[in-house]
Amino acid sequence: MWEIQLGLILLMMELMDVSNNTLGKAAMAKGLSNYIFTTYTHGIAVFFLIPLAYLYHRNTPLSQPIGVSVMFRLFLLGVLCCGCSIFLYLGIRYSSPTLASAMNNLSPAFTFIMGIIFRMEILNLKSQSSVLKALGTIISIAGAFIVTLYQGMPIIIFSPSHNPSSLNSLLGDDNETQPNWVLGGFLLFISSLFLSFMYVAKALDVGMVNVVQTWACGKKGPLFVAMFKPLQMIIAAILGVSFLGDVLHLGSVIGGTVIAFGFYTVMKGKADEESSKVIIDETTLNCSSVENTSPHKVPLLLNKNNIHV
Repeated sequence: MWEIQLGLILLMMELMDVSNNTLGKAAMAKGLSNYIFTTYTHGIAVFFLIPLAYLYHRNTPLSQPIGVSVMFRLFLLGVLCCGCSIFLYLGIRYSSPTLASAMNNLSPAFTFIMGIIFRMEILNLKSQSSVLKALGTIISIAGAFIVTLYQGMPIIIFSPSHNPSSLNSLLGDDNETQPNWVLGGFLLFISSLFLSFMYVAKALDVGMVNVVQTWACGKKGPLFVAMFKPLQMIIAAILGVSFLGDVLHLGSVIGGTVIAFGFYTVMKGKADEESSKVIIDETTLNCSSVENTSPHKVPLLLNKNNIHV
């Protein structure tokens, strides 16, 4: 039963993410600035998160005093978060939520690269987990190039001009920015970089995607989590075609599939690494327990000396 609940949680996460991108695209198509949309988004987040933080952490003692270093780290995280949102919505303005959903899966690969640069991750080609993460990184970046540089033939589900539910039809004349697939892909690429910097800045350990996905990966493994990533592209394509009048291109499907496969490979390597750590920790704990419970053995020479005494 809990597997179904976990699947519903991951599905809701993907649906909320895509819906937010689709609404952002619709709002910016009507002239709303992506900077104002970012401000609204973070303002609403603050409105909900401050009461929750107070309720859940009001009795939690501080691990360290809030000094200059902590304030600087909070400021850095704020800058990275805002930069990620600005480039995300700017990239969506020039492309589509479908492309944003595909490029979003680059974050684990970029996080792995930054972990190596900042010496938070060790690249050991003799280790299967490191090989998987490196291979997944290469595959993900290759998929990003495909989805950005190759549009391919359009895959038209239905004509947006005859779609009465299209947001463009409902809201009247639009001021949509002229699409630029390469520029949009490059901006979304930068957004993924900012997101990866956020993960690196948050800890000394390289995060996978976010707290919920990390938790789900520990419960059911990386394949279960990765199964939901292609759904984000499918949801984005359906919402984009239905409500925005977007046209789905073959390049997005091919590149998104390649990125999703690279995402799974990186997650699989990370999960193998975590499993190895758990096994090592359990072995160490068992050895320590055996040493503590075993009777104290006196050397034979010492026994002889005691007998002579």
